[in-house]
Amino acid sequence: MGDWGDATVRVTGIRRSRFVEFDFSIGDELVVELVMPYREFRTFCDEHEAEMLPAEGEAALALRQLAESPHDIRPGGTR
Repeated sequence: MGDWGDATVRVTGIRRSRFVEFDFSIGDELVVELVMPYREFRTFCDEHEAEMLPAEGEAALALRQLAESPHDIRPGGTR
């Protein structure tokens, strides 16, 4: 990530069994709370080469369940 430092991500929650709530940090200078669909979250982490810090408690279980589910299915059965 250049001169800013290393990027990290820590999942803090899952909303509506589809959206990932997380903290994105770059070094000690920047911390941003974000929410996005699981697929976009994975792409975001890959693009920023972010290290995934362990989620804690309910967030860890919910993230594991989301990762194992067909997370790209929208309400009504569409993709």
